[in-house]
Amino acid sequence: MSRIPRIHEFETLRGLLALWVVVYHISTFAGIFPDKWPLPFGLLGHGDYAVHIFIILSGFVIFALLDGESESYRQFMIRRAFRLFPVYWLCLIVAVPLVSFNIATIQALHWWHPNSPARIQIFSDSLQYFWAHLIAHVTLLHGIIPTRYLPSTQFAFVGQAWSISLEWQFYLIAPLCFLWISRKKFLQLGLFAIALFLLRHFFEWGVGALPRSAHLFLVGALAYYGYRFVRDHKDILQPAGPVVASLPLVFAVFFAPTIPRILFCLVYSMVLGRELMPDQTLLKWASKPFQWKPFLYLGRISYCIYMTHILVLYVCAHFLTPFFNDQHVFFAVLFAVVLTCTLLVSALVSRYIEYPGMALGKRLANHRKPDSSLPA
Repeated sequence: MSRIPRIHEFETLRGLLALWVVVYHISTFAGIFPDKWPLPFGLLGHGDYAVHIFIILSGFVIFALLDGESESYRQFMIRRAFRLFPVYWLCLIVAVPLVSFNIATIQALHWWHPNSPARIQIFSDSLQYFWAHLIAHVTLLHGIIPTRYLPSTQFAFVGQAWSISLEWQFYLIAPLCFLWISRKKFLQLGLFAIALFLLRHFFEWGVGALPRSAHLFLVGALAYYGYRFVRDHKDILQPAGPVVASLPLVFAVFFAPTIPRILFCLVYSMVLGRELMPDQTLLKWASKPFQWKPFLYLGRISYCIYMTHILVLYVCAHFLTPFFNDQHVFFAVLFAVVLTCTLLVSALVSRYIEYPGMALGKRLANHRKPDSSLPA
């Protein structure tokens, strides 16, 4: 199977999801809760929705990579490690010395809101269990550690990195799942799925543990195989293009009605529609925003946006708080400053850390010929 080309709809979606998370964190930090706003703006108050769609997209992308590249487990893991760790470690290095600074920033706010005690507790636990947290976070496996053994382990130091730990856990097992599918070893795959199901329901996991979110990666993996089937049978399916393209959205609305799945399937149906009906006027019109270069660029730097924005938020809030007593004015100024600084910082980190790291990972992965390869 040849590697599929980049899908612009998904690239743009990643960038928009990153901005969604930024808006959510800025607003809740300022004591503004968008979930009280009228729809669709009220969705901005649910940053977890955006992260869930990120996870679904990851399932799609990783299975597409495994299917399109003939490489060993070693090669895959080297490339994935250099995809995540350089930016993550940079943010961790910056975040660790800022723990006390962040506590002071929250305490200096002119208003108190429900999230403040929890945030202060997380940073306090980061200091109290410093070395245990640091070791767990350096390995990026902190998300799998239950909080009863290490308090606040999901969110210590770099709060949003719980989902990056989740990604890393998925990378560790994704090639094995792909191997079972490729060799039609569905018994092993089924037993593994049952094991994850039992782990999820009989043990208490935090949000960053794979058993808790494996079903979202599964949605993305299934979406990839559906997309591949459509590409491989395009000539046969084209007469029924509108029906085939709308099936994922219909299924999500009527049989799996959660906001993240519905939003993902809305874009996914558009992708299938453009594959089957490239000349359809309505689809061309609907897909135009997804082809816009600034949006595509946001998708390219979305990982850096996601990882750096909290650091930028606390620094900006620390210096802006003394000048604004009105909550809504503070929110407006904080939003403009944090968004601008986050985009600038992310562009620099992406250019000088993220993509050079990915290039280095590719060179190291291909340094010597592997003894065995994953099946294509």
